Amino acid sequence: MKSIETLKKKLSECKKDGKEKVKILNKLAEAYWDLSPKKSLEYSNQALELSKKLKYNKGKALSLLNIGIGYTDLSNYDKALKYLLKSLKLLKELGEKKDIARSLNNIGVVYYYLSNYSKTIEYYLQSLKIYETIGDKNGVSGSLNNIGIVYSHLNNNDKALEYFIKSLKIKEEIGDKKNISRSLNNLGIIYQNLSNYDKALEYHLDSLKIKEEIDDKSGISFSLTNIGIIYQKLNNYSKALEYLLNSLKIKEELGNNLSIATSLGLIGEVYLKMKNYSKASLYLGKGLKSA
Repeated sequence: MKSIETLKKKLSECKKDGKEKVKILNKLAEAYWDLSPKKSLEYSNQALELSKKLKYNKGKALSLLNIGIGYTDLSNYDKALKYLLKSLKLLKELGEKKDIARSLNNIGVVYYYLSNYSKTIEYYLQSLKIYETIGDKNGVSGSLNNIGIVYSHLNNNDKALEYFIKSLKIKEEIGDKKNISRSLNNLGIIYQNLSNYDKALEYHLDSLKIKEEIDDKSGISFSLTNIGIIYQKLNNYSKALEYLLNSLKIKEELGNNLSIATSLGLIGEVYLKMKNYSKASLYLGKGLKSA
């Protein structure tokens, strides 16, 4: 939020309708991606209109990219593709390699949500190739991770492991703690799918430790949930409840209703396994109401 306030201050001080104003508007659009896609669209549309007025093609291309991401976050995938493809075309004309890779990656994300996995991998691989060519380690690790997610979704666990491990290695070289924790989490999920619960637990606990170090509340709750699920699989119901209840507490603080409903349902399932039917009914009922 501090960065948003700083950008808003810069915007109010920017009296001239020039390239600098376009850059600030696009940065504000990016800052609002996770907080408010609608607000992000508002700023990126302002940036687009000003870029057109100034005949500032790079500003226009990045505005189109941000609009595409905004529509992706709002699950309006047809509109998202329309803007992302326009952005890609313009960026290719400008030869902006890093932004071309970003655009390709985001088109891949849209195809993932549309369940067109062959197209998803096609665009992710194109993005990866460019990141490797320009030596962008963050981009390479992100692309590898995204490809791993697709293979995980397709239950190709060997391929998913291959890409996740490559991604983790680069993230560790960079020292990118937040994304290291995400990679560890992804590896934990793969080992969970393979029913190797001891290995899965090891990765999830490592992921949780980093998330606690960097105070990633949402990530902490996610890891706690995954650890709780593994303990349930291991029939250690008291440990499962300990982690799931801690996760629920954080989710309630964050106010994520869908996530709260998932946690309530998982806790209800553990109580069912424990044959504590009154508690199971209570949590499962709460879960249905929250969904």
